[in-house]
Amino acid sequence: MRTPLLTPGLVLMAFLTGCANLQPAIPEGYTGPKATVRDSGMPVAGNLAHVFTVSQVDGRSIRNSRGATLSANYGRGFSITPTVIARDVPAGSLKLTLSGQTMYAAPILAMMNPTCTVEGVVEVFIEKDTPYIVKGLLDQNACSVWLEEDRESGKIVGTKITGPGVK
Repeated sequence: MRTPLLTPGLVLMAFLTGCANLQPAIPEGYTGPKATVRDSGMPVAGNLAHVFTVSQVDGRSIRNSRGATLSANYGRGFSITPTVIARDVPAGSLKLTLSGQTMYAAPILAMMNPTCTVEGVVEVFIEKDTPYIVKGLLDQNACSVWLEEDRESGKIVGTKITGPGVK
């Protein structure tokens, strides 16, 4: 019987998936009020996207658009399209880990081109039944990520996380 060959990419993907201990954004047994937080992403070029996510809720690692984008674009060569997800979170005071980063279609492109990653924890009060969105800006001068109400007001909730510009 012939054993199938495993490519280095498949081995790495299996290893990283096995290491991820992702939990639900809503703790088990929670029955209180909820709100929705949506990640965001935008294609910049055919091989480059900017993705802004919530990666943790109160210290629990959760599924986010960075992982969803990696999974959805696996095997597409030098092409990437952001995959954006949303999730319910408990209403009330939360600590959210927000991140923004450039994502290239292939690791070699990230090694050869400018990148930016910014991440930090914000303490916020989430209003029940309110939609929120993670937004950000990645440019030459500064990289930042923040949470805002996903309404016409676009009111920023908590503080902006900022870092150095694209390197």
